[in-house]
Amino acid sequence: MTLPLLAVTVTGSLTALAGALLVAGMATAPTMVTGMTMCSTAPPRGA
Repeated sequence: MTLPLLAVTVTGSLTALAGALLVAGMATAPTMVTGMTMCSTAPPRGA
């Protein structure tokens, strides 16, 4: 997650920060969705 910090310190541009945050979000979102889906389906029905 250092990409947004690197983008803003090197360029100082808000546009670069927005692009870096978009890339970082697209990289982590599938992992979070998969993890939450596994957590919601793993427990037994009665729990």
